[in-house]
Amino acid sequence: MGHGIEVTELFGIGTKYVISSTTHQKLAVIVRKDGTREIYAFAKGDQDQPKVVIRLDEDEARRVGAVLSGTYFGE
Repeated sequence: MGHGIEVTELFGIGTKYVISSTTHQKLAVIVRKDGTREIYAFAKGDQDQPKVVIRLDEDEARRVGAVLSGTYFGE
């Protein structure tokens, strides 16, 4: 996919996206076949154990995506 995003198909589960920042932080997002998402945030230097895990349903993920992309303008 490029631009610092690594994509891996997880057989029977969905797709994993790993985003590496220029400050060497890592964020992994798993999009499951049932539409749920899991976000894993890793601390610098610890790429094995996530510091935070957030689980979102499809609607929650869309709202977070809108905020992050700058397209959310209020209720």
